[in-house]
Amino acid sequence: MRSQSPALKTKTSALKEVLLASPIFGPLPNEELSWLVARFKLEEYEDQEPIFFQGDPSHSVYMVVLGKVKIVKSSETGQSVMLELILPGEVFGALAVFDGKPYPATAQAMGRACVARLNRNDVSDLISRRPEVASRTIMEVTDRVRKAHEMRMRMATQRVERRIVEALLELAPRIGQSVDEGIRIDLTRRDIAEIVGTTVETSIRVFSRLKSQGLVESHRGWIVLKSLEALRRVAPQWE
Repeated sequence: MRSQSPALKTKTSALKEVLLASPIFGPLPNEELSWLVARFKLEEYEDQEPIFFQGDPSHSVYMVVLGKVKIVKSSETGQSVMLELILPGEVFGALAVFDGKPYPATAQAMGRACVARLNRNDVSDLISRRPEVASRTIMEVTDRVRKAHEMRMRMATQRVERRIVEALLELAPRIGQSVDEGIRIDLTRRDIAEIVGTTVETSIRVFSRLKSQGLVESHRGWIVLKSLEALRRVAPQWE
């Protein structure tokens, strides 16, 4: 757990932006948004640093302000499976707080990340005044979990090449940025390997093949998709 440092105070404007854009908090009146800005605690985490562990008592609802967070669940054999990728403006840990149960999975920073934390008492205060926040949160989180589950189910029987292409196509509208070369996604080949459940070596091999076909360019810290339509056309090759 991290306390707020002076450097994090400069991220308050980013917090305001994600609150306004959030389907959960954005519709709230200005006085409630100002209250949230004052009550949310900003915390920074380094790459792979845990925010909370699977089985920890649930004490806060979190929202990503900058960067990305991954939700990881450990099996009985100790194998870790990435369940979700949480992006700026999206909340996590909420359902456990609502239910009063431990966090069902581990949350880790994926690269450097800044998150905002709202403790259980403040969550209760907000919902007592604005019960629609709870219903909007449940709708957003369950929809995101459903889509992530559907993606994993589709990938379960696919070749790794197809899984990587499908993941890139799924991620493009969520986090892609238009650049001169195509669509830029701020993830690494290692990140994609985690998302689709393969090794970094295999991910590098597949990206080399996609690059040789003129479909992607990989850089240090980001990937450029040259043509979404071309990626859609090649995906069926790897049934």
